[in-house]
Amino acid sequence: MRFISTLIIVCLVLALSSCGGGGGSTPLGPPSGTAASMFTSLNGLRTANGAAALANNAQIAAIAQAQADRNASIHANSTFDASGKGVDERMQAAGINVVDWIVPVARGNDAEATDRWTNTQVERDLLYSHKWTDMGIGMALDGGVQRWVVIMVQVGP
Repeated sequence: MRFISTLIIVCLVLALSSCGGGGGSTPLGPPSGTAASMFTSLNGLRTANGAAALANNAQIAAIAQAQADRNASIHANSTFDASGKGVDERMQAAGINVVDWIVPVARGNDAEATDRWTNTQVERDLLYSHKWTDMGIGMALDGGVQRWVVIMVQVGP
């Protein structure tokens, strides 16, 4: 299961990087939105597509924010910290009982990031999955460009 989650994350990062989610030179709009407004927006999209709204998990949001800060500092999208620990390892270290997880990352304003995350059926299926229970979002500025990290998790008992 962990291998499948890791594979999904790698595929999402690669897919998003190839469509402007990475560090490419695609012109981007001016920064807009906050982690809080993105949380509300993504939950709105989920409920509009038949999925439950997710709980705002402060521990997961702190990990997402730390990753967004890291991504801004390295001018790229990643799911690993400076020591090489993945988001999943940091959630486990924080005591979060993670059953499964995804980490969509993107660069651009809130509308551009959302467009990237809903660009294909595969991405929509992942975002609107009924298995997710909790979400945390981080956003950091990389010059004038926003770096977004969304962590959706199925938390176990």
